[in-house]
Amino acid sequence: MTLTPIKCMDMLADPKPREEGHDPFGSKFYKIFRGLLEKVIRLRILFIAAMVGLLVASFVGFGYVEQLFFPASSMSKFMVDYYAPQGTRIQTTAEALTGLEEKFL
Repeated sequence: MTLTPIKCMDMLADPKPREEGHDPFGSKFYKIFRGLLEKVIRLRILFIAAMVGLLVASFVGFGYVEQLFFPASSMSKFMVDYYAPQGTRIQTTAEALTGLEEKFL
């Protein structure tokens, strides 16, 4: 918890001093963002209605998305785990599995 901030202080350079009166939020990006934010706040009812409309549209749109977690397989195979006591002879295991194979085929 303490080591990471201390290492960051060692590795990162000191910030460049800025002239007094410099506005960090005076860049073009922040001016555009502020203008957009002011418009959204002024038209908040319309904006909230649009967001609710988009939410409803997304729920309706998800109804058209195909639910396909596992794609259909053209192979009709499956796996069965078979456990026998430790030390069972391989011939005994093979005989038991042959009986299972005949049941499933």
